[in-house]
Amino acid sequence: MSSTSLTPTERLVARSDIFDAIRYAAEDQDHGLDEFTLNAMTANVMELVDQAIYDVDPVGLVEIMHRCGDVSRTTVDRWRERAKFPQPRWTVGGRPAWMWREVEAWGRSTGRLREGGQWAKPGELVEATP
Repeated sequence: MSSTSLTPTERLVARSDIFDAIRYAAEDQDHGLDEFTLNAMTANVMELVDQAIYDVDPVGLVEIMHRCGDVSRTTVDRWRERAKFPQPRWTVGGRPAWMWREVEAWGRSTGRLREGGQWAKPGELVEATP
């Protein structure tokens, strides 16, 4: 069953079941892991689970520039500084990475992402949809 065919409730149940199984297996093995290490390992695995279950699409600055209509780095930097741009979710190779669906939601809420998936050009006046 693909993750896209799961309802939101089914996704939460699957995530919870996986989390419980990881904790149970780790505690059952009694490898002498301290709580901090066990939590860190569980968090890493759960991030992978979230990517699989929730169809996470991480993007960096260059990909954001391209997907948002080939805007400049300066434009993205301005968005980050003053337009309530989403916070990065990860750091990859020392660089920030965002969840694409959060960037899309931001684009819709600010009127930058139009119906049909077209991004407004910088400087164009676009009315945000309610």
